Amino acid sequence: MEKVHEEAERKPGRVESYWLSNRTLLVKRVGILVGIEKALIEEGYTETLKLVKRPLERTLLENVGLEKVLKRNILETFLDWNFGEDMGYIIFVLDSDSGSRK
Repeated sequence: MEKVHEEAERKPGRVESYWLSNRTLLVKRVGILVGIEKALIEEGYTETLKLVKRPLERTLLENVGLEKVLKRNILETFLDWNFGEDMGYIIFVLDSDSGSRK
């Protein structure tokens, strides 16, 4: 996760992960925004910022090799942010079979 953030934004102040089920992993990142993002948010460009950040972070996540770490295929990835609290969330939906890695 930290490698992804170094490319897209800044290293989060804190990263927490929670297994919501045997196939669903929630990652919460705190302290992720840089100055330009904070300025855009203050000017009311939150939706534009989300539209730009989502594909950028998704591409970086795909290239970092998380499936090898998790030992499971990632079927879906969902990204969202709470800019007011300087937090980002990622939900990974994983394959149920650990033996079917790509």
